[in-house]
Amino acid sequence: MKVLFFIDSLVSGGKERRLTELLRTLNTQENIDFELVVMNEKIHYKEVLELGINIHRIVRKTKKDISVFFKFYKLCREYKPDIIHCWDSMTAVYLVPICKLLKIKLVNGMVVNSPAMQNFKNKDWLRGRLTFPFSNVIVGNSKAGLLAYRAPKEKSIVINNGFNFDRTEKLIQKTL
Repeated sequence: MKVLFFIDSLVSGGKERRLTELLRTLNTQENIDFELVVMNEKIHYKEVLELGINIHRIVRKTKKDISVFFKFYKLCREYKPDIIHCWDSMTAVYLVPICKLLKIKLVNGMVVNSPAMQNFKNKDWLRGRLTFPFSNVIVGNSKAGLLAYRAPKEKSIVINNGFNFDRTEKLIQKTL
């Protein structure tokens, strides 16, 4: 199986840490081939660079840079993934038409919070309204988030946050 992951950035944050841990785990699986697309030059989680995977950087020149769509499309045509997993609302918007054109399954992982403002003034909520109908699966890290975004129940799944205890091995205990 071939999976292409798309994320806006890999700066320090929750969804970025979850993606990093997922990539580390998938890298031990022989039957899964995957690559990563980041829309930012900065990568906080250096572990990703040590995985030996292909990392594509497609950076927007302006906020509404449509050339990104064509770069995503070209990459998807060349790599031919079975599944595309996006991790935020902006990449979901870019990927919906590409997935439909190329008949690629879309896992929409943009639900990472529970917004108080659930209307068209909230850009993430609006992007959810636009992309959920075209997503094959919608992944959230809480039921509250999926409910707040009004994600369709039949397409939604919760994967709760976990913790990799291996990250604590190199910590030095402070003495008082």
